[in-house]
Amino acid sequence: TTVDPSVALQYAETKQAPMVFEMQCGAVDRGAQLAFLSQYPAEQEVLYPPLSFLEVMGDSKFVGGVRVVPLKVNSNVTCPTIEDILSRRKQLLVSMVENAVLEAEAELDGLVESEETRKRLESAPGDREGEGHVELKRGIMEEARGLQAKHEKEDAGWYNVDARYEVLMKQVARLKADCVGKYEYWLRQTQGDGQAGQV
Repeated sequence: TTVDPSVALQYAETKQAPMVFEMQCGAVDRGAQLAFLSQYPAEQEVLYPPLSFLEVMGDSKFVGGVRVVPLKVNSNVTCPTIEDILSRRKQLLVSMVENAVLEAEAELDGLVESEETRKRLESAPGDREGEGHVELKRGIMEEARGLQAKHEKEDAGWYNVDARYEVLMKQVARLKADCVGKYEYWLRQTQGDGQAGQV
């Protein structure tokens, strides 16, 4: 594609049944100028986005022996960029972490208020008075949110290494269970006072 009609006609005249598309485009549908990186900058080439729609706008005409067809270009402005495609793995993983954190917090809230916790605190008056179980839950959630923040800040390209991404996906799949498991360990595997701060 070029903005110079003579260049298009020159190339078309070397073909059998030559044809050139004469494209009209608005400000949004203009292609990208390639002269600055082209081997042939004088040709004034233009590149349109993938999936651009070409609509015939009238009858064709002949210029010399070349058929010229008038078209209108409608660029696909919703087509993802390279950056969008490269960041998909990160977006998926960050969404999974966010969801796991929310689910873990909801389950921990239920455990903190449960009858099982109330009975466990009967043998831990210090934890009961100091709300050690609440602090335990807060610490667990701070750690989980720290992981979430780390992934939100990480460069998108870091997630495009297959072996690394596989490990990360397994970690995220276990995140909720790990969070809840820490609280349940204090709840069911420890005895006495001061244990909540040791988990």
